[in-house]
Amino acid sequence: MIPIPGPNNPKKIYNAGGDLELRATRRPIFNNWLNTGVEVAEKKFILNKHAYNSLFKSGRKDIMPDDVLDALSTSPIKGEPGSVIYINPMTGTKVFVNPDYQEIVGIHPNSFK
Repeated sequence: MIPIPGPNNPKKIYNAGGDLELRATRRPIFNNWLNTGVEVAEKKFILNKHAYNSLFKSGRKDIMPDDVLDALSTSPIKGEPGSVIYINPMTGTKVFVNPDYQEIVGIHPNSFK
């Protein structure tokens, strides 16, 4: 059994590395973020449907929740009009957020240019 990161298992997992069992642990977590949001550093973020759907498509299937959480714990930089970008310094994963609604609108691994 692959350990699921969380309070009882503090080891962070940023990438599933193609492991189907580990990938399967992502969906319930991302479902929760879609439905109820996620709190990071006293800010609540909601994952929008587009960003959620993209997490299960080519190029993003291995992004783990810890990767997104660590990005959201950094200071944002200005993005396109109407968005800011949080970047995980360990992986380069970018999380695009609409700051007016604290809505996660996109997630790109470092390999996306």
